[in-house]
Amino acid sequence: MAHLPVFDPSSSPLSGPTRGRRARFLRSRQSPAGRELTAQERAGVPRGFEAVAECLVAGDDAAPAAAEAGRTLAADGASLGETLSGLRTCTTLLGLGDPTYDVTEAIATAWSEATLAFLGDVSCEDPLTGLASAAHLRARLEEIYRAADLVGASIRTSHALLVADAGDLSLSPIDHVGIDPFAHALTLAGVAEAVRSVFPGEETLARVGHGKVVALVRRPAHLGATVVELRTLLHDLGFPRTRIWVEALPDDAEMAAQALAGLALLGR
Repeated sequence: MAHLPVFDPSSSPLSGPTRGRRARFLRSRQSPAGRELTAQERAGVPRGFEAVAECLVAGDDAAPAAAEAGRTLAADGASLGETLSGLRTCTTLLGLGDPTYDVTEAIATAWSEATLAFLGDVSCEDPLTGLASAAHLRARLEEIYRAADLVGASIRTSHALLVADAGDLSLSPIDHVGIDPFAHALTLAGVAEAVRSVFPGEETLARVGHGKVVALVRRPAHLGATVVELRTLLHDLGFPRTRIWVEALPDDAEMAAQALAGLALLGR
């Protein structure tokens, strides 16, 4: 008697939306969906991995929780090795063996992004793009405000911030788990090169936030025409989704620092 082949969703080559269903199927085989952490499990979960453990035993997607854990642990000074070891301890404790690739990728990417952001805040140069850091741009703003105060000039009329926002890449890692930070850095470097080509003078160009290039520029009469030229150039170079605008500077240095901080958070 002939037997029909049995379809096994764990071995069939799938793509598109079906791949997501396959991933959920495999997760459901690893962990009984819908249960909660036992008191013993909760006590044994490494610090910072409580939300990850809860998602895993519930059968939910643990990647967002893993990304948040990676950022928190990086801010606390944990090394990448300690972070990955904690993740493995967590999954082993729950009887799941080694962590899955998507969860490992999420926590490692988030840890790396948080660490690079910290380095950018304390150094004068962004380590990936070679652009000035946000900290250096803040220091440059303080310099021009002090110079303006000495002569009674108005920064509002003499300078502005030109902002180039690299489209979807400006969103935070939690919204785009798996973004390659090096490919992202290359995009920002390309955008910065275009900005520098139309502002070839002494302007300070800095990386601000996750996906913005900000230039401290003078306000000539033809600034609007220069912005139009930059938009055209970015389109020709393959960056058509980059948004360009001019941010006015206030007369007060402290308010300018707050405006810069707001730009870093915008779109996150």
